[in-house]
Amino acid sequence: MKHSFFHDKNILITGASRGLGRELALHCASQGARVFAIARDEEKLRLLAATSSHIHPYVADITQAAWSDQLRRILHEYPIDIAILNAGIKERSEHLFSLPSVERTFAVNVFGACRTVEVLLPQMREQQHGHLVFISSMGAHHGMVQASGYNASKAALLNLATSLRMDLVREKIPITVTVVEPGLFRTSMISSKGLMNWLAMDVSAVSKRIIKGIVRGEEKIVCPKWMSFMTQVIAHVPGRWQRMLLTRVKS
Repeated sequence: MKHSFFHDKNILITGASRGLGRELALHCASQGARVFAIARDEEKLRLLAATSSHIHPYVADITQAAWSDQLRRILHEYPIDIAILNAGIKERSEHLFSLPSVERTFAVNVFGACRTVEVLLPQMREQQHGHLVFISSMGAHHGMVQASGYNASKAALLNLATSLRMDLVREKIPITVTVVEPGLFRTSMISSKGLMNWLAMDVSAVSKRIIKGIVRGEEKIVCPKWMSFMTQVIAHVPGRWQRMLLTRVKS
C-alpha cells in the first residue's frame, strides 16, 4: 500500500486553532501525519484535537521564553520533519499609529517565528533534513491602509526566510525553506462584507495549494497567481498611483 507524502511525518503548526492553521492541521492529519498543533486558545485546540487522533494539541504563547522550553520537550520525543510557521495577528488601532500595537504584531508574526526556528534548526541540522514553511503575505510587497504593522511584519518575515535559505545553502545544510505569500483569504482578519471579502479565496483552497507546494518542495508559494501579478504591478507603479489605488481599500 502506497502511503501519502505526509504519512508518519511529525509536523509542527503554530497558530493552529483557527483559520489557515486549522485547515492545514486537518489536512496533514488526514494524510497520516502526526500534527503538533500550537495555539493559545485551549478550547479551540481541544475541539481541533477531537477531530483526529493524529492531532496533538499544545497550549503555548510563542512570544514567551517558556515556549522555547516547551518546544525542546516536544523535540526530545518527536523530531520535527516540517514546521509551518503560521501564527499571526493583525490589530486595528483607534489611533493613526500605535507603537504597542506594532510591537505586539511583530512579537507574534516575526519574533514568535524566530523563537521557534532557533530551537528547531539544531535538531533539523543534526537529523540532516527538515522543512521550514513561513506564512508571509502578498502584503509584504507594499503598504496598505490600516496595516502598517501587519504588512511590515510580513515583509520582515519574507526577508528573514529568504536570507535564512541563503545561509543554509551556503553552509550546505539540507533544510528546505518555503515562503508562502497568500493573497486575501476568508478568515477573521477579513471583513465579511465588501470588496475584500468578494476578492478573498476560501481558506481551504489556500491550504490545498500550500500542501501541494510543500510536497513539491517549492521555495515560494503564491495563491492566487492573478493576485500575485497584480501585487507586483502595484508594488512597482509610481507612489502617487499606488496611493490612489490602495487608500481606497481597507485591508
